[in-house]
Amino acid sequence: MDEQSHLFEQAISARESGNHLLAEKLFKKGIALDDAFGGGWILYATFLKNQKRWEEAIVAAKHATADENCRASALSVIGQCFMDQEQWPQAEEAFRKSLDIRSKAYTFVFLGFTLTELGRDVEAILAYKSALEIEPEFDEAHYNLGCITVSRENMKRQSVIFDELLLRTQTMHWLTPN
Repeated sequence: MDEQSHLFEQAISARESGNHLLAEKLFKKGIALDDAFGGGWILYATFLKNQKRWEEAIVAAKHATADENCRASALSVIGQCFMDQEQWPQAEEAFRKSLDIRSKAYTFVFLGFTLTELGRDVEAILAYKSALEIEPEFDEAHYNLGCITVSRENMKRQSVIFDELLLRTQTMHWLTPN
């Protein structure tokens, strides 16, 4: 194992044990050994995102986009940062750019969630179905697809009930003496 890989493994262990200061120091040290390695930047960006340090995470992920092999994953991390901040249009753009490079099930799920938040359920359903084409057993895709389906069915039922109530109210108005 090379020194950089060893540093990243130590950083991940430090993060998992809750020592975030040490983890950050080790991530930075590993990146300094080869800042062109996008994988290190993605690890660091994900660490920052999980610390809710979104702007720093986006900057780190943008460094990773320079590595062609990591560009799709880096764009997905950027989308997740925007999603965490409820900046839905920016999240959608980042996820779509990621998917233009490489189709990944989890990125389709993130896109589906984003589209749901934007009120675009039909597109969200297509995104979840795309995730399931890639990974048929992806629980989160099944769950989110089910939630949209149930929500849409409930809306249809509520619309029918509202129409019936409106009709009854109008009928009762005509039957009530002035």
